[in-house]
Amino acid sequence: ATLCLTIVPVGAGGLPMPPMSPPAGDQGFALSLLKTLCRRQPAANVLVSPVSVYTALMMTANGARGETRAAMARALGFEPPAQSALETQLSAYLAIVGRGAGPATVHLANAIWAGTHIPLEAGYVATLKATYHALVAPLPAEDPAAAVNAWVDRQTRGRIDSIVDNVDPRLSMLLLNAAYFKDAWRTPFPPKATTEGAFYSTAGDQMTVAYMRRRGQFDYLADAGFQLVSLPYRDSRFRMLILLPAADRPLGALIDALDGVRLDRWLQDLRPAEGRVSLPRFQLSAGFSLKKPLVEMGMGTAFDGGRADFGGITSSRPFAIGDVRHRCVLKVDEAGSEAAAVTAVEMFGSAPPAADPFELRAERPFLCLLQDRSAGRILFMGAVYRPEAPGPTASSPGS
Repeated sequence: ATLCLTIVPVGAGGLPMPPMSPPAGDQGFALSLLKTLCRRQPAANVLVSPVSVYTALMMTANGARGETRAAMARALGFEPPAQSALETQLSAYLAIVGRGAGPATVHLANAIWAGTHIPLEAGYVATLKATYHALVAPLPAEDPAAAVNAWVDRQTRGRIDSIVDNVDPRLSMLLLNAAYFKDAWRTPFPPKATTEGAFYSTAGDQMTVAYMRRRGQFDYLADAGFQLVSLPYRDSRFRMLILLPAADRPLGALIDALDGVRLDRWLQDLRPAEGRVSLPRFQLSAGFSLKKPLVEMGMGTAFDGGRADFGGITSSRPFAIGDVRHRCVLKVDEAGSEAAAVTAVEMFGSAPPAADPFELRAERPFLCLLQDRSAGRILFMGAVYRPEAPGPTASSPGS
């Protein structure tokens, strides 16, 4: 038995929500980051929150100067003259993202923790507070890791309890972004319809997973090389996109071919279609350093203590990024989805729709993107090569 879901995304008042393009750089950075991470660990699960990484690095780039600023802008996907306009858009998004009338719980928070020995530029502090709505606080002299991790735990509703094990005494500054999302599907997958089935990984081995199944009308696109289906949440601003490559095409090839223009076109080509969807019930978690991926993406100057220029943050001493740490979790089950992420920047001194009913069976590696439709921003995304069964939580998404 397969299961089906009726999906007709609507906006306020039940009217169709018009497509919106994301700000320049935002979506391009998300896809570039995904490609870089997937190339570094082929055929392995990848999970990242682009909006968290992008926001943390934009806060950092605001204080960059000269070639450092140019390198960060290139990696983030924009030209330096556009930075101010992009920050204005991002600021507006941060101000409203969690204040909508919809049922989704969405939260983005920023903070900067600085050593008391670092005289921060007044203009930079003012920008962080006004533009990024950031908490600006001194690193506590005693057990600074506990204070930072307590903030992380609060902002992610307990889904991520820490981002640093200890704070290096040489650390001058820590810039943080935390992201959290929780909502139920507009039409839940009936738990009684969930059955076990085989999932075929890239390595050719087979594993048994629990498939959520639903039949109905979906926003759907079929192409020679992939299927794309949209799964909306109760809050019509948000949806999960499932991109399943053709059986003879590896997921890596689909990811390599993906860019912002192509994705926008595919989303505009989605059309209502009757069909059946089988999707593994899964959870992903990840924790890693982004230093090497970001260097590969052209941001190496920002990590080079001899060349980095962050004069907009402080002029007291040479300043460079030591590391960018990221942790992320995503749970998808019959009720809905819950996701959280934290990014920490450590600064140191020195095709046409299908006419016939379709069937999408995500029984091989696939890509999932959790998108805020109203702003075009990708909040979370994952390459699923080996689905891990979600563990129990205190409450179901949306409750």
